Amino acid sequence: MKIMNIYVIFIYTFIFVILKSSNCSDQYPGYSTPDDTEDEDNNFDTVVRELESLVTEDDKTAGDTVVSDNLMQHGLGHIISQPYQPPEQPDQPTQPEPVTYPGPDQTYQPPPAQPGYPIGYEQYPQPIPHGPGYTGYGPYQPGYQHQPQYPGYDPYQQFYQPTPPQYYEPTYSQTPQQAKPPYQPTLPRPSLPLSQSEKYRQHKPDDKTVSSYGSLELIKLNKKFVFLKKDPEGNLLPMIERQDYKVIWENKNLIRYSFQNGLESIFCDNKFIYTHREKKPYCSSITYNKTNSSFVITREGGFVQIKQIKGRWIAVGRKYPDYIKLYTHDSEGKEQLLTTEHYYLDITDKCSFKYTFILGVMCTKVVIKDEVVWVKKPDNKGFPNVLSVTTRLNLVLYFPRSRIVYSKMNNRYIQLYDEQY
Repeated sequence: MKIMNIYVIFIYTFIFVILKSSNCSDQYPGYSTPDDTEDEDNNFDTVVRELESLVTEDDKTAGDTVVSDNLMQHGLGHIISQPYQPPEQPDQPTQPEPVTYPGPDQTYQPPPAQPGYPIGYEQYPQPIPHGPGYTGYGPYQPGYQHQPQYPGYDPYQQFYQPTPPQYYEPTYSQTPQQAKPPYQPTLPRPSLPLSQSEKYRQHKPDDKTVSSYGSLELIKLNKKFVFLKKDPEGNLLPMIERQDYKVIWENKNLIRYSFQNGLESIFCDNKFIYTHREKKPYCSSITYNKTNSSFVITREGGFVQIKQIKGRWIAVGRKYPDYIKLYTHDSEGKEQLLTTEHYYLDITDKCSFKYTFILGVMCTKVVIKDEVVWVKKPDNKGFPNVLSVTTRLNLVLYFPRSRIVYSKMNNRYIQLYDEQY
C-alpha cells in the first residue's frame, strides 16, 4: 500500500512539472518586453536631449525660443524615472551581512582599552608638571645672577659691540655708494621685460606680469584675456588691436577677431590657455563666446575649441567635415555643390558644425555620409538660413519661421519634428 501511494505521488508530480514547462514554452523567444521598448525610448531620449542642448545653445547665440512644450514633455519624465528604478538594491539590506555587524560591534565593546587611552591622554598633560619642574631651574639662574662679578666683563662686551658695527658700517656704506651710481646709468634695463617674457614662457604669471598689461589694451568681458605674439628675438609680447588683429563682427553674445600676424598664445585668468605649436598653421580668426567664456580658433584644416570645464581649460580639435555635402541648383536647374564661398562654417559650444549661408544662397539638398537627409520641397518654408549637424549626425534646419529636425534612428533618417516660431 505504501508503495502504491509513493507511485501515485510520483505520477502527479511528474504531470505537474510537464504542465509548468508547457506554459513556459508558450512564450515566443522574440517576444517584445517592456525592457525592449525602454531601450528604444532611451535611444530616442538621447537624441532629444542632444537636440535640445543644440537648439538651446543656438537660442543663446540667436535669441530664438527653441524647444516646444510638447517636446519638453515627451516621455522624458518617464524615461528619467526609469533609471531610478534600479534602486531595487534596497533588497540587499536583507543580506545577513548587516546582521553580522552588530557582532563585531560587540567585539569592539570589549576593548575598553579606549578608556585606557583617555588615561594615556592624562599622561600627556603630565609634562605640564614637568614645566614647573623646568621653572625649578629658575633658582639656578639666580645662582648665575649671584655672579655679578662679571659686570667687570660687561665693558668687554660693550667693546665688542661698538667695534663690529664700526668696521661693518663704513665698509657697507662705501661699497653701495660706489656700486649704486654705476648701476643707475645702466638701468635702461631691457632685461626687465625679458625676464617678464621668460615668466610667460614658463607659464608662471604673477601680479607684476599681469599689471604690465595695464598699459596695453585689455579686453574685459566675463574674463580678461590677451593675445600674444613673438618679437624678432622670440620674446612674447601682447598684440595691438588694429595692428596685429581687429574685430570683424560682434553682437551681444559673440565677438570675432581676425589676425594679421601669427598668434602665439592666449593669456586668460592668469594662465596660458593656448600656445601655438610649431609646424601647425596659425589661426586666421577667433570667435569668443561671451556667455560661457569659450574660444573657437579657426585655422587651415579645422577648428580648436577652448573652454573651461570644472576649473580646467580644455582644448578640443575638429577637422573640417568632408562627409557633409550641401547642394543648390543653378539657373539651368543643374545641381551644384556649395563650397565655403557660399557659407560660413563654425562649431558650436557642443562641437556641432554650423553652416550659415550667405545672403541669397539657396540650399536645396543635404547629404550626410552619402545619405540624402533633406531635399527642398515645393512649400512655403523657403530655404534654410542656417543648418547644424551634431556629433551624432543629427540635422537641424533653420528656416525664417520654422525649424525642422532630422534624426538617424534604426540606420535611417526620420523627421523628428517640425516647429513653427
